[in-house]
Amino acid sequence: MLEKYFKTPYENFPIYVYEKFLIPTEEEHDHTAKYCIRTFSHYKKTLNKYTKGYNFPIKPYGFIKKLAEKYNSILEECFDEKIYDKSVFTYVSNKDLYFDLWHTHTHTGSSVTAVYYLQIEEGKSPIEFEKNGSIIEYHPKSYDLILFPHNLNHRPTSKDLNEDYRISLAMDRIYQPQDKILKILENNHE
Repeated sequence: MLEKYFKTPYENFPIYVYEKFLIPTEEEHDHTAKYCIRTFSHYKKTLNKYTKGYNFPIKPYGFIKKLAEKYNSILEECFDEKIYDKSVFTYVSNKDLYFDLWHTHTHTGSSVTAVYYLQIEEGKSPIEFEKNGSIIEYHPKSYDLILFPHNLNHRPTSKDLNEDYRISLAMDRIYQPQDKILKILENNHE
């Protein structure tokens, strides 16, 4: 069912891309970008001076709520399972403010992770994925949604960042049992 919505750009990596997942109006884009930057600015004050960026929780209202609802609806159709968590996080970065550390989302208890790119300069700042020692890069475009298993090692890179903000929204979703979802993600990809 994933193939109804997502393409798989790499043969050996369980990465699913839904291009132009949801395109905001200009007003929705500007309002959401300002909201993400404001939220990021508020939370980064609590970080120590050596930390340059991080994901921060964001309240899903307006365009973000519309985005989460569409994503949740597609996941429920694809996995035929009830979702247990519907949180949304924002990550804001530029050449002076970034945090490109390898990580997974296993600590969240999620089964599947998605990253929606509200704003990114095309061809710049790829997201990297690592599996069994192999690394690939994917160059997302604005309004793309990338879906992958919670345990896939990845990082947003700081390559080619400039003074403009790269703004993404991450959505972790929890399913029980997790094994079923992971098997779907892996098997759909072989």
